[in-house]
Amino acid sequence: ATKLGQLDFDAIVDVIEAGLGSPGTNPKARMDLEAEIYATGLSEVPVACIKYITILTNGGKPLAEDENKDRQDPNQPAA
Repeated sequence: ATKLGQLDFDAIVDVIEAGLGSPGTNPKARMDLEAEIYATGLSEVPVACIKYITILTNGGKPLAEDENKDRQDPNQPAA
């Protein structure tokens, strides 16, 4: 997670590639994935990767903040 926080592009690609279930299998697919990540923007992707890793380390369970959002009454404005 440290490299993700440092915005290490290779680490970001590694996490997404592993999440897709295809780590290091195809160099062309990796280049395509790198292009998609870059196009999405490096301000959003690392945050999502860190959240993904955190959920994995939490046994696959959602984070407490996500659980609270799910329990909120949809008719009530967010706090």
